[in-house]
Amino acid sequence: MLEDGSYEAHSVDANGNLIYNIKKDKRFEALFNKPKGSPEYNKAKALFLATA
Repeated sequence: MLEDGSYEAHSVDANGNLIYNIKKDKRFEALFNKPKGSPEYNKAKALFLATA
């Protein structure tokens, strides 16, 4: 998790529930910051679809 950038996307709320925020996940950063159709976007989208 640390090496691929998904560690920062996880947190624990006041009730002890694990919360995941995709926008903080470095693996999917290009989905929100790169133009659609760019190589970075396509790579992040393919990874997302493979893990979803």
